[in-house]
This record gives sequence, C-alpha cells and structure tokens, in this order.
Amino acid sequence: MNRARSPLPRIFPTLTMMMLIPITLILSATGKAQIPVKPNLPSAEKLICPRSKVEIYSRSPIHQLTEKAGVIVPFFGNRACPMSGDPVLPHTFATHGSLKIYFCCQSCASKGQSRASTWAKRAYPDQESRESFEKNPILALTRARYPRAKPPTNLLCPVSNRPIEQGILAIFMGQIYAFENWPSVSLFAGNPEKYVPVQQKKDSSLYLIHDINVIPVSSPGIIPSQDVTIRNGVITSIRPSDQTALPEDHKIIEGKDRYLLPGLMDMHVHLPRRSDENPYSIDEFLSLHLAAGVTLVRSMRGHPDDIELRDSLERDERIGPHIIAGSPAIDGKSAPNPAKARALVQNYKEAGFDLLKLTEGFSTETFLALAEEAARANIPLAGHVPDEISLDQALDAPFKTIEHLHGHGAAHADPLVDFEELARRTTQAGVWICPTLSFQVGWYGQESVDTMMNWPGMEFAHPATKARWKEEAEERQNLSPEALLENSSRMKHRLEAVLALARARVGLLASPSTGYFLVPGFGLHVELEWLLRAGLKPSQILQAATLDAARCVGEESRFGSVEKNKVANLVLLASNPLEDIRHTRTVDGVFVRGHYISKKGLAKRLSGLRTRLAQEARSSTR
Repeated sequence: MNRARSPLPRIFPTLTMMMLIPITLILSATGKAQIPVKPNLPSAEKLICPRSKVEIYSRSPIHQLTEKAGVIVPFFGNRACPMSGDPVLPHTFATHGSLKIYFCCQSCASKGQSRASTWAKRAYPDQESRESFEKNPILALTRARYPRAKPPTNLLCPVSNRPIEQGILAIFMGQIYAFENWPSVSLFAGNPEKYVPVQQKKDSSLYLIHDINVIPVSSPGIIPSQDVTIRNGVITSIRPSDQTALPEDHKIIEGKDRYLLPGLMDMHVHLPRRSDENPYSIDEFLSLHLAAGVTLVRSMRGHPDDIELRDSLERDERIGPHIIAGSPAIDGKSAPNPAKARALVQNYKEAGFDLLKLTEGFSTETFLALAEEAARANIPLAGHVPDEISLDQALDAPFKTIEHLHGHGAAHADPLVDFEELARRTTQAGVWICPTLSFQVGWYGQESVDTMMNWPGMEFAHPATKARWKEEAEERQNLSPEALLENSSRMKHRLEAVLALARARVGLLASPSTGYFLVPGFGLHVELEWLLRAGLKPSQILQAATLDAARCVGEESRFGSVEKNKVANLVLLASNPLEDIRHTRTVDGVFVRGHYISKKGLAKRLSGLRTRLAQEARSSTR
C-alpha cells in the first residue's frame, strides 16, 4: 500500500546497521530546482569499507527516486521555522513548493497537511509552485514510510569541522548528518568510525541472538543454528553459529532450542478510548500485544488521537507495536451525499490517516464518489461491504481489504454464486480478506463457553467483562434449534470460504477483531488456530500473520520476514510453530524497533495490570 500522509512529520529513513547512505540533496542557497549533476565520487568499490560495511549513495532509495524524477532537491538551511519562527533544533524535515526542503519545528510539523497548505500559500503564491508539491519525489519517499532517522543536530561538518551553510545530508547508524561537501562525504565513507561522535557510538544498541533456529517466512522451513546480529534496530547479519565469534560489545541472547520468527501483525484492532467500555489504558493495550508477540497492529476504529500515538511510537518516545491508523468509521450518516463524502476523504487524508474505514448506509452514488475521491487522494478503502453495495462494486472500487468475510461468506452459501470465479476476481482485483474467524465463532455460538474461558490471555480479562462475555455467549448458545442450525451453517460456509480463497491465492490477513473472550494481542493466537481449522497449513498461517500483512500495507521492505537489513521486529518462541500453530503462544522474548524485551520483561510490563485486575476482582465480590 502506498502510504498517503502529510510529509511534514516525516524525517528521513533509518537505514541498515553501520551504513552510510549519502542522500542526493544538494543544499542550495538559491532554492531553485536543478538538473542533477553526478558528484565526482569514487567508484562503488572504493567507497565500500569491508570493516564498517558502508554502502554508497547510489544504493540509496532517495537517490534512486530523485534520479528517476530528474531533479535534485535544493535545501534551505534555515535556523528558524518558517511557520512559527521557533528554533528548528531538534528539527523535522519538511518539503514543499518547487521541490525545496526546509527545517520545521516539531510543533508545526505535527500539524500535518493542513498547515503545509497554509505554508505553501505563504511561500508560493502561484498555483504552479503549490501544485508541484504533489510531484515531489521526496514526498513520494516519505509516503513510503521508511524507518525514520534521527534528525541532524551537527552544525559543524564531522570531517572538516567547519560551519555548514549549505552542503550534503547523509545517514549513518540511524543518524542524519550534514556535511560541508562531497569530498567530506567520501572521507567519512572510507572511515566512518573516525568521525562518528562518541555519544553516537555509546548509544548504539547491539544484540546477537546466538544459536537460534530461524523461521524466515520469506523462504520455506527453518534455518537451524543461526547467529542473528542487530544494530540500531536493524538486522545486520544472519550467519551459521559455528562461523561467528561472539563479539564483546554485543548483548548476547541465548537462542539454543528456540525459534525466531518475524513479529506477528494483528490487522483489525480497536484502540481503547476513554469514552468506551474498554478496560485497558493505551499502555496496557500496547503491552498486551507485545506480550503476545504482536509488533504491528492496524487500527480499524480510528480517532484523531491515533495519529500522534502512531507517530510517538515511530519517534521511539514510547515502546509498543507499530500502528497503521485507520480513519474514524465512515457511514451513511457521516457521508450522506457525494459532496460530503469527498470532503471527508480529503479531511482524513490531510489529518494523516493511513486508510479509510467504511461501514454501512451509503447510497450507490455516494459510495462511488467516495471511492473515486479516495483513489484520487491515494488513500485505500477498508472495512465492511455496505449492504447497499454489491460485492462486484466493492471489488471494482477497489477495497484494499474486506473485513469479516463481508460478502464472501454469504456468497459461499449461495448456490447460485460461482465461488471459484468470485475468488479469482478477488485475486485479480488485489483485494485482501481479513476473515476474523474467532470473532464469528463467539458471535455464532460455535464454541463452548468453557473452552472460550480458557483461551489465551484470559488472565488479563477484566472480571466484569469476563462475566458479561459469559452471560451473552450462553444466551447465543441457548437459541432455538432452527437458529442454532442456521448459525452452524453460516460458520461452516465461512470456514470453507477461507480455504477456497486461500487456494485461489487471495491475500489473507490474520486478526480476531474484538469479541467474546478475545483479549487484545492474545486473541490473535485464537485466530491462528481457527485458520488451521479452516484448512490452512501452519506455514500459510504464519505468512498471513507476518509477511502478507506487511505486503498488504506496503511495508514488506521493512517488516514481515527475518532477513538482513529489515527492522528487528522479532519474536523468540520456545517451541516450533510449524509443527503446531499453537506454539506461537510460547513467547520467550520480543524485539520491536530493535528494543529487546525478555519474557521476564514482558511480564513486568503487565504486572500493574495484573495487580489492578486482582484488586477489582476482590472489590466486586465484597
């Protein structure tokens, strides 16, 4: 998925291990776009330093983007924010107008696209300059949402030690530096550690997972007895254990008889709100997911607060899973006509949401207008297929993801529908399906209450919530024989639909959604078991919960597999999930953005929640 959101909160990407990737931005005092001129740099072979594993600028995604677009982006080394006048340290990069780059203070950057538009009108009165913003290749890169690098704070060139008025930006060890000129970049590339500030070396996070069995997901099976090194949140090498000397400067994590797989991804969560009945704080919610091995969630009931939460996690200001932020639900009430639907699309796009969550109540005309505007704004649609819209119209829109088997479940039960043809069309349309089987199991009363009471994570269920779940689930299992038979048939068709979709190579995602006896994070393990019951193999299920989820949201270059140069979002398991999918529950430790949390550390993060729930349980019995 191409990530569509304002460029202002973005800073340039964190790249791999000890890598230097000079960014092809010529810092110009003139501010005029130029035709690119290749800097007189040494050859790739001369720039690569085996000891420090330096990678040259020509492999930089920014270089490739700008070269393809035929522009070099000038940079204004402004020391005050153009909007607020505040100092720009610590600063955020922002791009606008005729392919120019500015520093912007954090407060203005966080305001997003709406402030950017105001800025553009002030800086570029003519329409042509303002429109050129949308063609900015750097904007396209920020939309792709590479890992963020920390902004440059050096006012002196690391090599020449002279003040920087205009020059070159480059990334090294997750930190952007400014350089006086290209020769300085070349010298730095040849021996970066000579010039890296002491504090940067000291703050590096170095880990080695020793002698672990790797389940890469991107390739089949298990690679036994590997040493996996991590630096600054990135996997820097994966080698056989007998070929690796244990480095003294790395934190060693013993992996013998354990299994390493990518962090799991829950693709349909509802973040807790102060106004609803959710019994968890946001930090408790995030910690529950980490304890279950979940390192990315997709929020499907959005709120404006989600944008800052997502960005604070990306800035490493708090520890928790990555968040894909869906918009507040759009329905026939919030979008009663085409004009309001189009306006709502633009509002949510400018606010910085990653996708539009749709529910019910649209007229066909309004839905088509909304889909057209979303395509123009490059923001995907996800959610329910409204009753007023045919499944064919949803595939043509197209939806990026359809939740809860809306449309497909009923179609499988309809003898007049050629389901194989429908599955083929779904594949061709590039529409992903998030079945949320475990939510429907409880809804249709297809599992005993005693079994559900023992689902993973139930020790973290609020006593009052658990009692309500039990009461409502028992009601659903005490319906008339005719209703029970109908519900059983519906669930059967949903399970069979999932298997048929998988055989047609439709992209499947994993999430329990929210429902009876489904604790945040831990409910995903219930979903994985039900995908197994539907007929999927453990390898297919792991792929749905990791690499395919990353592909769906356009993040496969960062997440979803255990590979060199990917972000260290990883789960250590005590048992092999390819033998039994229930072994995903045996979480022994988690990496998220390169932060390692041991099994003991995960339990500690939830100790406060355990205490609170125990106190409330005692209070309820008095």
